[in-house]
Amino acid sequence: MKTNTADGATQTSTSGLNPATTQSDEGLVNKKAIASRYGISLRKVDYLREQEILPWYELPPRCIRFKPSECDAAMARYRRGGEKQAETLSRR
Repeated sequence: MKTNTADGATQTSTSGLNPATTQSDEGLVNKKAIASRYGISLRKVDYLREQEILPWYELPPRCIRFKPSECDAAMARYRRGGEKQAETLSRR
């Protein structure tokens, strides 16, 4: 199994989640579940994965899965400006 996880904090945040679609953080979910969880389109999930914002697991053959707890942390960083914002503040 090939993994790609974003560097940074492992803190889990539930803010911004759709309460009707929250599920247990155990196991891996597909792109459709992630899009539903955050209220975004499937194409936006693809974009966030391509930009290496969302961590994913690649299972053969061509099967992409996401771990909700890791995506929660990544989306929290993405929505508040990511690591670039922290670097800018530390330089002042």
